[in-house]
Amino acid sequence: YKIYGDGISADGMIYTTDENGIITIDDLYEYVEGKYITWEYTISEIYDPEGYKLNSTPLKFKTYRENGTLKIQILEGEDVIRLIKTTQTDETTGENVTNTHTDLNIADADGTYPVIKIGVEDGPIFSLFKYSEDGTTSEKIPIPGTKFKITDLDGNYVTGSDGQIVGEWFDTTEEQLPVPNITLSSTSTYKWTQRDDGTWESTGNHNIDDSTSTLTSNEFELLQDASLKFDWSVSC
Repeated sequence: YKIYGDGISADGMIYTTDENGIITIDDLYEYVEGKYITWEYTISEIYDPEGYKLNSTPLKFKTYRENGTLKIQILEGEDVIRLIKTTQTDETTGENVTNTHTDLNIADADGTYPVIKIGVEDGPIFSLFKYSEDGTTSEKIPIPGTKFKITDLDGNYVTGSDGQIVGEWFDTTEEQLPVPNITLSSTSTYKWTQRDDGTWESTGNHNIDDSTSTLTSNEFELLQDASLKFDWSVSC
């Protein structure tokens, strides 16, 4: 991150987040009414680690005292600050209530050395949407529940810098339907007979040059797209 403002050189100063993703900027000035300087600061991201998206939107702010308590005023770039959702149970209704607030707070705001803490949201590198087409000129609306599969060039799932699969893993193995219960019968000269293991065999025609042996099933209906598989073997 690079920061500009009062008390900092015109070229700005660069800070790098530590192993916990935090940067600490000391000795910033507070706004005092009647002074000739603005006490305003602008901080922006100038480099993003691998696998993350750079958000160079400037965050401009200034701090001031109100009845001895330090306050912060966001002048530009409020959308950069992360939003946090919290859920609480309403004591009256017993229902869960979700609240959203910005990740911005001041520790020891009444003290001599307060600490301002700002959480910055990491944005997606790209977004995928599937829109409905209703034949009108109305605004496109993303279709809920759409699933996309993200893979590498070899068709494998990809992982992020945390080693976890990007997105939600789900099984794409083709569904195996249960074996249908089909009744078979044989009325030809060389009949088929059913073995104890459920398979069928036709015997007695091994010395015949040309013969037909018929195995007939009752009618059945495929209720969805599928294929029937038959395993055949011939012995002489």
